[in-house]
Amino acid sequence: RQFSSALAQLEPLASKGSADAQYLLGLATLAGPESAQNRAAGTQWLQLAAEQAHAAAAWALAGTLAETGSNELELRKWMGRAAELGYPPAIEAKRTGRAPLASERPGPRSERTLRTAYMFWAARRGDAAALEACAAGDLSGETDEFGRSALLVAAAAGVQASVDWLLAAHSDVNRADNTGVSALMLAAGTTNTTLTKSLLAAGARVDATDQSRRNALMYASWGNQPMQIAALLDAHVDANATDERGWTALDIAIQRQRDAAAAMLRNRGVIAKLGGVRQARVGTGVDTSRSGELYHGWPPLLIAVSRDDAEALRRLLAAGANPNSVSPQGDPALHLAIDARAPAALQVLLGAGADVARRDRAGRSALQKAALANDLVALNVLLAAHVDLKTADSAANPLILELVRRNYRANLAALLDAGLPTTAMDSTRQTALIAAVRTGNSAVTDLLLAHGADAYAVDRVGRSALWYSAVGDNVALVDRLLRAKAPIDAADLDRVTPLIAAAAAGRPAAVARLLAAGAATDISNRRGDTALIAAASAGQSAAVRSLLLARAAVDAQNSLGDTALIAAARGGYAEVCSQLLRAGTNARLRNQDKVTAADVASLRGFVSVAQVIESRSQ
Repeated sequence: RQFSSALAQLEPLASKGSADAQYLLGLATLAGPESAQNRAAGTQWLQLAAEQAHAAAAWALAGTLAETGSNELELRKWMGRAAELGYPPAIEAKRTGRAPLASERPGPRSERTLRTAYMFWAARRGDAAALEACAAGDLSGETDEFGRSALLVAAAAGVQASVDWLLAAHSDVNRADNTGVSALMLAAGTTNTTLTKSLLAAGARVDATDQSRRNALMYASWGNQPMQIAALLDAHVDANATDERGWTALDIAIQRQRDAAAAMLRNRGVIAKLGGVRQARVGTGVDTSRSGELYHGWPPLLIAVSRDDAEALRRLLAAGANPNSVSPQGDPALHLAIDARAPAALQVLLGAGADVARRDRAGRSALQKAALANDLVALNVLLAAHVDLKTADSAANPLILELVRRNYRANLAALLDAGLPTTAMDSTRQTALIAAVRTGNSAVTDLLLAHGADAYAVDRVGRSALWYSAVGDNVALVDRLLRAKAPIDAADLDRVTPLIAAAAAGRPAAVARLLAAGAATDISNRRGDTALIAAASAGQSAAVRSLLLARAAVDAQNSLGDTALIAAARGGYAEVCSQLLRAGTNARLRNQDKVTAADVASLRGFVSVAQVIESRSQ
């Protein structure tokens, strides 16, 4: 909130041509405190950034022109440019034929918007101090127009310092962008193997895929990064997974002439699948008469399994074939039946005593494989055979959490009905219920609660499902969890309750619902902030209104002596200051630095705010 200092630091970078700095400087001079506002300069900085293909700057510039109505041709030009660059609001505006509204441009109270833009800029630069200063940990849920969090932005840039800071601040290591791309996939395409290892150590999923079913190994292959490939193979990534075209990572390397990647994959024993083999879907079988590497060395039993030829399979078993036969690549017959979508073969193998606990080369059991392949038919065949549910889990990556994250609800329901426990946790102590709430999935949340999921469980930072639902402002989920008797005032390790978290994050609906259910307003976090102080500090006027109606203590002071009024004055939040003054706050109170709210506003350059406070304190 130190605008003078921010302007001083941004101007040299903007002058050197940084489009991000020009964009931030434009926003700050257009929408900052009155002492920093300069419309002409702000517009000029936005135009410089827009001319460098900065999509958000082009849109903000169009909004400024729409507000003034000064140049219709320029307005349409920059709207069109923002749409060409893929900026979602601009694309929607172009589709509907409407101009940007002035209210869409960040206004004087849009501190969160500015902090978020600054967070992304700091993440790309590797400026951990800047991330700390803008409280990036509190903005972990914010994304850019492509759905990328700060962690994804930092991973794409290969910036170790930013990734380390964001992971320490509990950023979700497995959060993907709008196309399913994860931080691990982005890191895999860079030269920074230390970055990849940091993400893996933080629990990044090696089996995650994007919307084209490409995993991190495929990204490393495409980027021709042999050392990344080695690191991912050491982490037991499935080297023979295929994308939507049926290509493996080695196939990609061969087809795209990524020679270094292809050499590393071959050296590690990976086999190409495209070598002349035609693969077919269920019911058509596989043409094994053609040459190629895929079925080289396979015994007849496995060929029958891959074709779902139950009759041939029975003959081979009767002649002494082993139902636990393994392919040269290390996959047992049961797993190959699941891969081939061969339910008849799967039933025959189970009847012949195939070992259901045996794992494939990626360490997955048959039950895990069927569930994660989203193959409900195979899953039901296994469950009907009374496969031990203990084979469904691994300590590092419980199956129930994977199904929740992928929203495989039918498979999840089948396993829960069969008795799969809801208590499993991942390495961050996150339960399936917490995972469901964090993704905003009401149907899965209901399913888990109906099967006895523990609403009291917390993750490694002490946050419950109710805590996350409140921050997500999902009132439907808040209601569900309150009905499940979730502890309403349970605080995390920083003593932040769901109410304090929702108030600070600007989630007015969640704040109102928690207050209606009896959430305490007098609890404070580790630094002594009550929900009212937290909301005032973030300029959240709607949350402040609800808290005042609930008779929150208006003059409570935190460990620094700050009241809600002093906190709001520090941010220049005129509306919040007015709300607090109308509620009867004592404007003469001083913090440990012996300054009043009016003093703080004056020192920060918020002249009009200081005048309002002084007029009410006389």
